[in-house]
Amino acid sequence: MGWALFVSALYRVATKAFFYSTDSVVPATMLYFAVTVATVAGGLFAYVQLHRLSITQRCIHQAHASQVVDLSMWPKLWFNECMVALSFGITYVVYPGVLTTIPSYNFPASNANGWWPLVLMTTFAGCEAVGRSCVRWRLATHDTIWKLVVPRLLLIPLIVCAAKGVLTHDAISVLSVALVGWSNGYVGTLAVVVTNDCVDDHEQSVTGMFASLGINVGILAGATVSVIAARVVGL
Repeated sequence: MGWALFVSALYRVATKAFFYSTDSVVPATMLYFAVTVATVAGGLFAYVQLHRLSITQRCIHQAHASQVVDLSMWPKLWFNECMVALSFGITYVVYPGVLTTIPSYNFPASNANGWWPLVLMTTFAGCEAVGRSCVRWRLATHDTIWKLVVPRLLLIPLIVCAAKGVLTHDAISVLSVALVGWSNGYVGTLAVVVTNDCVDDHEQSVTGMFASLGINVGILAGATVSVIAARVVGL
């Protein structure tokens, strides 16, 4: 997620624009994957080089020495980890499945040529990356993070209404998707960050493990609800 997702979306836009004709799906897709593979290869090379640095080895050694999972910390963290799971779960109820089914009501031709779903996905990715970058300005603490997480539940019916034709204007669709993306980046990341404030300084090295659990539980739960709801609602 974050900027990596946004760059991936820009790659998809660029490769689709490079092969603009409607019968060039295969060449555009092949070019997209070629560029993506090259980017991933560059990232892996950079990772290997950084991993060999002496300062990296010292940090890894210190982290391994301190990362012992202590389940007695769970009473301190359970509420905030539930907020992490809920925030990511809300996002994956509508992303990417429901989000990509939202049609263009003002420019129907963009549905047939595949540009409209790409516009929505790029909007989500860009706003999500910006949201993550805004976490430096904290609007909540570990005690009040729920005030940002719980209202995100309203985004689910908003996106569903756009997909089902209740809200029939492209501006509403784009703004709704932008709000989902930005709030996922900001609220989701902030929910993870403030978990460190729930524990003592010497315990912070293992909060990331619990945060990873919360994120994965949220993604799994959200995706499961999305599949079930899609069959019920008919998306």
